[in-house]
Amino acid sequence: GIDLAVRIDALAAQIDGARAPGMASQVRRASSSIPANIAEGAGQFYPAKCAHHIAIAIASAYELESHLILTRRLQPELRDIDETMDELQQIRRMMYSYRKFKLKQTNKRVQ
Repeated sequence: GIDLAVRIDALAAQIDGARAPGMASQVRRASSSIPANIAEGAGQFYPAKCAHHIAIAIASAYELESHLILTRRLQPELRDIDETMDELQQIRRMMYSYRKFKLKQTNKRVQ
């Protein structure tokens, strides 16, 4: 997640503020939210609380993906967007798996 945020920061530096006002800031915030929520979730004692924070990170990943799609349409000359999208989708799949694992732990505790 942190590597993705660093990659997004480099990409955000290339976004034309005249074509997409505020977009650089939006992609930076969404990308930094992903590892921050993963870390916050990992620090939770209860698996359900961890799963909740992972769900927030997943939502931030969708938000970031939406911003990247828009950026790609506004600035098709930008490179690395497709590779970044692939990395983002891979991270999102891992977060889904981790959340599912945590929810299974929650169900075991209840029984």
